[in-house]
Amino acid sequence: MKSIKLNFPSALQKFMPGIFEVDVEGDTLMDLFRTLDDHSPSNDISERMIDDGDLRPFLRMFLGEKDVKQQGGLSAPIKDGDELTVLMSNAGG
Repeated sequence: MKSIKLNFPSALQKFMPGIFEVDVEGDTLMDLFRTLDDHSPSNDISERMIDDGDLRPFLRMFLGEKDVKQQGGLSAPIKDGDELTVLMSNAGG
């Protein structure tokens, strides 16, 4: 089992209150999202972040300092002690 630290923007934290670290059984970022669904009160955090098997375009995710898109997207490997940071695009006028 891998322990992953999470840094999520406040707009997403409301769907996973109090979850800043999670233990994941699995080897990929997709396994992490399945685990987050199990811990989320609404059981749908992955639906808010994944669309048609890919990360939603308004999100940027980093495992450590590397963009997950450069590591294989949802198949990016995770390891014990990793830190996932999620950033959301801001737009407006």
